[in-house]
Order: sequence, then C-alpha cells, then structure tokens
Amino acid sequence: MSITITYRQIIISILLIILSFNSLAAESNNLVKNITFMRGDKAQSIVTISLPNQSISPTIQEKAGKIIINIPNTILPSSLQKEINVVESETLIQTISPISRNQMTIVKILPIGNYHYSATQLNNLFIVT
Repeated sequence: MSITITYRQIIISILLIILSFNSLAAESNNLVKNITFMRGDKAQSIVTISLPNQSISPTIQEKAGKIIINIPNTILPSSLQKEINVVESETLIQTISPISRNQMTIVKILPIGNYHYSATQLNNLFIVT
C-alpha cells in the first residue's frame, strides 16, 4: 500500500513539474525583449520596442500630454520596468516609462514642446519616431 502511494506521489510530482515548465515556457514567450532610445540624425527621438513575436500588435494614442503604447498579451521583465530619462539627448522626449500590468505592457512617453509622432511595426520591432 505504501509503495502505491509513493508511486502515485512521484507521478503527481512529475506531472506538476511538467505543468510548471509549460507555464514558464508560455510566459517567457510573451516577454518584451527590450526597449531602447536613440537620437536620430535630425535630432528626432526613436523609441524601439522588441516584441516577443511579430503577431503582437501594439496600439498607440495620445492622452493627457503623453504618448501611450499598449502592448497586449505581454509581460515586461522587471529589469525593463524602470523609467528612462532622456532629457540630455536634446530631443523632444523627456522620459520613457514602461510598466507591466495584467498581461499588458504599457509604455508612456513624455514629450516636451510641440511634436509629431509616427509609429511603425517591422516584424517584431515596434518603432515610434
């Protein structure tokens, strides 16, 4: 009887381990890979977000003086959840603030002065200029 319980416990433990690895693999497939800022040749601001894959389609809008990018079905690693201050770049962006909330990554860009922005997606890169 105790051997049956032991085998059952082992099988349950193995199943739980397999399920946890599947869960971790699915989660890592939805990780935003990177967020970078670059100053262009004409002093334009270029924010590039490396998406988990090209099937992710971010949305972008202006709200309360900020440019807000919503990236559904993604997780932002804690290493990327920090405000990026780019004031010294002498462009029209002051800060980039990425956060992760409820399976969504939100990137808030705080511009300075008069600006015009455009956004494009090339494969798994979402680029805001």
